[in-house]
Amino acid sequence: MANILENIQDVCLEIGEPVPTSAVGSNDLTVLQLFGFMNRIGRDILRDHDWQALVKAHQFTSVGYTYTSTMTTGSNVITMADTSGLTTDFEVSGDGIPPNTLITTVNPNVSVVMSNNATKSQTVTLTFNQAFYPLPSNFGRFVDDTSYTPTNRWSMRALTPQQWAMVKQGWATGTIPTLYRIIGNKVAIMPTLSTGTIFTFEYITDGYVTDNLGATKEKFTADTDTCVFTDDLMIMGCKKLFTQQKGFDSTIIERDYMKLLSLAKAQDEPAQAINMGRSTDPFYLNVPDGNFG
Repeated sequence: MANILENIQDVCLEIGEPVPTSAVGSNDLTVLQLFGFMNRIGRDILRDHDWQALVKAHQFTSVGYTYTSTMTTGSNVITMADTSGLTTDFEVSGDGIPPNTLITTVNPNVSVVMSNNATKSQTVTLTFNQAFYPLPSNFGRFVDDTSYTPTNRWSMRALTPQQWAMVKQGWATGTIPTLYRIIGNKVAIMPTLSTGTIFTFEYITDGYVTDNLGATKEKFTADTDTCVFTDDLMIMGCKKLFTQQKGFDSTIIERDYMKLLSLAKAQDEPAQAINMGRSTDPFYLNVPDGNFG
């Protein structure tokens, strides 16, 4: 696979521009423009498909604590001699604590401030379970239907904001699987769980570019950078953007680019065979008997 400079050199050869010896730091406005187009087309291709080369698996484990706490009716402050591990990502529960109560402030080893007022005056053991977990630093987007809790073999269901609000108000009763949504670039889970439950999901990383040391990143910044997409696709995409920006007729180039893109997506992963007969294999698509005419 060629690096970004070599791709730009090929573009220049095809559009009849002088071939540069470097792109980063060049004084040639056309070369700088082509470098920018390479970054733009890379981001466009990244968003267009769940590329298998960019699929990553992420795992995190639920965290929870129990601490002796003193509360006062009508106050949202509870005093605690130990607040180790607590942050504003934690939910508070226990006798005298209303549902859906979160920590809003932590005063280390002194007190925590809650989002709701206590309903009792007492000293009691409270539970603090983490409700929000950070996304991976290179997170781009989720791969749908890959979220599970291997600890209990349940799938995790993603909710819309409206569904989340409804469940928060107590519309769901009985035992429910883990529900989640993304809030503030964090994974919010419900119900919260004590320490030890494992959560997994797959995601598409936004690091489609690789530098000469093997580190991934979100954009090209050096001549020696490479990317996971094919050279032909990047070169044709760059030519497409160049001709569009110049106001030239780009009909044929756009057609050729879309053919390359469709081919790349089709060949990215193996497809399942369609079984037109009877089958008991749950992993094959079965078309029922009938009149196919």
